[in-house]
Amino acid sequence: MELVLLGVIAGLAALLVVVATLRALARWRSAPSVERLAEGLRTALVTLLCTIGTTMLCWQVYATWGTPPDADILAAVQVALVGAPTLLGALVLVLALRRAARSS
Repeated sequence: MELVLLGVIAGLAALLVVVATLRALARWRSAPSVERLAEGLRTALVTLLCTIGTTMLCWQVYATWGTPPDADILAAVQVALVGAPTLLGALVLVLALRRAARSS
């Protein structure tokens, strides 16, 4: 059930990013603005993928050598392992959009 919830949340987040990007592209028509927007999207994606990869690697190391957590804690940990990097990626995206809007 948690995986379905995570899938729905990830789909809504992707839709939100696409809508925000389309709004930004409609507003900024100059090439430097679009380049700044592309750089911000690239930075947000790299941040998201790097933090998810790092947290999953740390979780696998802990699962291999650590003591297994309780079942009720495990669900919260799994959501946090995806939620925290997603929020960090969203924050980077918002900051990049604001920076691109300010300098256009």
